[in-house]
Amino acid sequence: MPRAIWGWFRIISEGAAVGGGPEWEGRSFHKGRLYSPEDWGGFTAGELRSWPYLQAQVAELKRIKRELEQELECARQGYSEVSAQQTAS
Repeated sequence: MPRAIWGWFRIISEGAAVGGGPEWEGRSFHKGRLYSPEDWGGFTAGELRSWPYLQAQVAELKRIKRELEQELECARQGYSEVSAQQTAS
């Protein structure tokens, strides 16, 4: 059966829309949600639109984490130097 006809049949019979190409394998649309093989409960259009903003927030949090790790390392080095000086005195 041609893929287009099979997709049409699934839409009519299951309410599911099949994406095109192998990267969409196992994913389907059903009742306004995109479902994946990982079964996250489906994503709404609004949730999918928010992905770029969520990715930007994650990138910013990673940047802040790196800065804090650098500050912590500097503080540890400073503490070690002060502690070594006190021990030597």
